[in-house]
Amino acid sequence: MAANVSISIQVFSHVHPIDLFALVRTTKYLRKLLLSKGSLSVWDSAFALHRDVPPVPDTISHPKWTTMLFGPPRCDGCSVYPALVDFSFNERLYDSCINELFFSYEDAVFSLDGVFPDPLSYVLGTQKSDALYYPKSYFWTPEYNYEQLFRKADIEDFKAQVNLYRADIRGGVPNGQVMFDQFLTARRKFCAEKWKIAEAASMWARDAYNDCAVLDTSRWAIIERWKEYLMSLGHTSTDIAACDQDIHNFIKYNYIFSKSKKEFNKWRKQLERMVNDEMRVRLCRNTTTFYLTVVQPTFHPSLWSSLPPTSLILTHEPVQDHIALAQFGKFSWTDVAESINDFVNRWVTYSKTPMLKALELAGYNIAEGDLRSTINIAAMSVLICHNQLHQGLQRRALIGWESIVRHLGCLFDKSGACTFQSSLLSFSTIGHDIISTLVSSLNKDPTTVTVSDMDNDDRIFICGDCDLIRVGDDLGSYFYTWRQAVEHGVIENPGHTRFIPVSEEVKKGLVKRKPSFPDTSEAAWACNHCLQYRREPTKRATVIKHLNREYDSMPHNTTSEDRRRYVVFRRLDAAAAALSFTGAFGLLYLLAVYTNPVQTVD
Repeated sequence: MAANVSISIQVFSHVHPIDLFALVRTTKYLRKLLLSKGSLSVWDSAFALHRDVPPVPDTISHPKWTTMLFGPPRCDGCSVYPALVDFSFNERLYDSCINELFFSYEDAVFSLDGVFPDPLSYVLGTQKSDALYYPKSYFWTPEYNYEQLFRKADIEDFKAQVNLYRADIRGGVPNGQVMFDQFLTARRKFCAEKWKIAEAASMWARDAYNDCAVLDTSRWAIIERWKEYLMSLGHTSTDIAACDQDIHNFIKYNYIFSKSKKEFNKWRKQLERMVNDEMRVRLCRNTTTFYLTVVQPTFHPSLWSSLPPTSLILTHEPVQDHIALAQFGKFSWTDVAESINDFVNRWVTYSKTPMLKALELAGYNIAEGDLRSTINIAAMSVLICHNQLHQGLQRRALIGWESIVRHLGCLFDKSGACTFQSSLLSFSTIGHDIISTLVSSLNKDPTTVTVSDMDNDDRIFICGDCDLIRVGDDLGSYFYTWRQAVEHGVIENPGHTRFIPVSEEVKKGLVKRKPSFPDTSEAAWACNHCLQYRREPTKRATVIKHLNREYDSMPHNTTSEDRRRYVVFRRLDAAAAALSFTGAFGLLYLLAVYTNPVQTVD
């Protein structure tokens, strides 16, 4: 038996202090063995071999110091948990004991008022810090975390000693002033040295949980064991592996040191929630990939511009059911493909309805057998959506068939059923007149020109119906792309139909006067899908959030040419330029206030 104890002592002498602390908490036999006087060499050896741990102060035992560094913080006065760990006095104190034994900084200053300047440099204050089991209930309590406290007994003792020295000085004791100065010097030095030691221990305790390699290794050992438990419950290794860092942080911030099944069951609900959330993210990602690479190519290319946006397919109820109810990754691609096919076919069928109704109301003679040709004839028509589902937004000008298709999200429910009413879309006569004017001013044929032709032309216009804008002593006008001109005349200022193209020479000169693309954090961005932020531009991120919130049906798999129209920057700068106008306006010299062309947003 004695031999076994001797061997155990030799082995324990090489372990880390935190392991000794864990061993003391295992069995009564080991607790009695390691806390006996004969085990002092074990503790000395453990601290000597592991220099990363602060050395044991002379005024405290090895086990108590280890408990302060690694143990649960129970108050040394009342044994209440949790308590604050202080390294100046090497104590753990609950708030009631703190209030009883300590002065706050302000109270200490008030108590020593009139003694002499800077009296607290002669009195040792607390140095509280995070132990590994640091009580989270104090985490957001600044008065406990940051305010330095002073022992009431130390304050009174210091005042008494100062009064004695001053009494000696008044009584004419030889060298009284010299002895008083020596006392203050020694006191200041003592406090400074103690503070330095306490601060080092405090800093170590703050960083130990994150930086101590043995603890980090221990955390990952817990993770590996808990991953086995999760797999035994039916979760896939793919979803569990994706949660590695989340589980690591969970163990870290909940101060978990045991990898036992009992500890796992204590946190099982939270852990399974992490894995299930990751499973749903993976299924959404896989469903998107499956749709884009397998299902979408099965549709005829002529329908691709009419397909529902991918984001809406993911919100389709059968797909949502697959994602929400799939048990730990088991997924039927056949069922998903059939569901998506059915959804898309109904979408394409129903998507004809709004355009048909709007064109019929506009006076077009619709022939069901010749739908696409009829739509092509009206490709440059302007329709206005009056859907009230998007509260707070004004009406929207939709140009051409493609814009209608992109906008159909507000006309369908999640099952793909059409909720369209004939009053939701109306044909804009003003918009038709504006487009005819713009096309004619560019010497194009209004009956054959397409939206892409106008986009590729990339011309800019000014509004001849708007008053000139005064900037200082100069006058100028806003510039618009052709799409912005339509929206200006249909939505912003109904009835403004005279738009004049700016010559290429003037346009090039204006573009060269400023950077072609503003910083994303600059308040220079607006939504080009509606009037939001048009008059008061904002940061690009704000516009993106607006798009995601208000236009959840907006496709994410469109081309750059399509996406560039969703976000526009509208920085207004002043630049002197000569603008060539046709017709009766002649040649005018104005200050051009230019809105940059729409940029590609991928």
